[in-house]
Amino acid sequence: FWEAALRKDQALANLRGECAAYAEELRAAARAAAEERGPEEARQREVQAQLARAKEEVRTNRTEASVRIRQHAADMETLSNGICFVQSKLGEAEEALSKLRSEEAAAQREAEAARRETAAEAKACAE
Repeated sequence: FWEAALRKDQALANLRGECAAYAEELRAAARAAAEERGPEEARQREVQAQLARAKEEVRTNRTEASVRIRQHAADMETLSNGICFVQSKLGEAEEALSKLRSEEAAAQREAEAARRETAAEAKACAE
């Protein structure tokens, strides 16, 4: 009985030693894996930081573009209003020019008629 118990105790001690060796191997493997992941994790953090900066830059660019678009729209509205005003004034000026040309033509006709009349009177006086 005592011999069987000693053998079982010895087997149990051997198994405990093997378990302790396996546990140490697992811890060593875990440390090695953590050391290998270290550069990858650092690279991942770097990429995440770059992504955050890129997102912020996109947000900033969108904001700046939005401001430029609003300013451009306001400038275009001002320009459109200016063009409408100039077209209105041009229409008024063309209308006034047309009226002046009509008046000039009428004045030339009257002057021609007055010259003919004066010439006819001078001819009648000469006779």
